[in-house]
Amino acid sequence: MSGHWGTDEALLALAGASLILVSLLMREATAAQRLKGAAGGVLLIGYGAYVASQTSGIFFIPVYAILLGFAAPLLLLRDVYARRKRQAVPTVSAGSAGARRCLSCGRAYASSTAGPCPTCRGTLTTSPSTRKGAR
Repeated sequence: MSGHWGTDEALLALAGASLILVSLLMREATAAQRLKGAAGGVLLIGYGAYVASQTSGIFFIPVYAILLGFAAPLLLLRDVYARRKRQAVPTVSAGSAGARRCLSCGRAYASSTAGPCPTCRGTLTTSPSTRKGAR
């Protein structure tokens, strides 16, 4: 890869590499989503190399392409943090004594869970679930 590698071309290549890396690390994405992300990264690297190899002319380098490549890891970190936070919440089986249920998604949580539902931010029942008429 010879040519003139300026700041813009180097940023395109780094953004493309970042996009490829994020596409490979996303566990919850489908294969098609991973493939699209990796293809986008390859295209960014390829365009950066193409522009660097040119000796004359004016080429447009979209700033959003560079920003996307660097924003993707931040989005991945946000998703990983949210997933870990969800996994840290104690859940109980629906029929357990002392379980609180979310009125939106229906998941059961331990009676010590405070605030909104950790999964969907919906409202939890105010008291542990009991059946009407139970003695």
